[in-house]
Amino acid sequence: MHRSGISFLYSGPVASSQNLFVQVFACCVTIVALDYLHDTWFYFTHLWMHKWRWLYSHVHYLHHQSKVPTAFSGYSLHVAEAALVFFDEIIVCFLFPIHVNVHRLYHLYTTLIHIGGHAGYELHPLVPSLEQVLWLLVGGNKVSMHLNTVLYHCIHHQFPNKHLR
Repeated sequence: MHRSGISFLYSGPVASSQNLFVQVFACCVTIVALDYLHDTWFYFTHLWMHKWRWLYSHVHYLHHQSKVPTAFSGYSLHVAEAALVFFDEIIVCFLFPIHVNVHRLYHLYTTLIHIGGHAGYELHPLVPSLEQVLWLLVGGNKVSMHLNTVLYHCIHHQFPNKHLR
């Protein structure tokens, strides 16, 4: 897509300015946009896979066969689920300009977060994410009950049809 020029992916400087602040700011804006789009896409596709019984019983059930998630079970997916859930990585390339390396590094980061989310135990504050930053700033467990933590994800795997929030 990048080489053929059919997307907004680009290489070279992150921003047209040589000013380091402008380049860092442009990178941060891109990451925030990617984060909102990725989380929104994942939330609604995952909700859809649970609400539409046919999709759950023929596609998403495979992921929930691991009742106690591990880093290895995080990518235990039906091929149709993988295509659906990760399609956002392609869509964003057509929505706004993204530096090739920012795109690659962001999706590597989300892969690590995905693996950490299936680790079976809390990794915070070792994994840099919004949840971990809030956990540090607000005072630990006071905020954990309001976040999508690894513990909540483990409960979700044990009771896939009972959403607690």
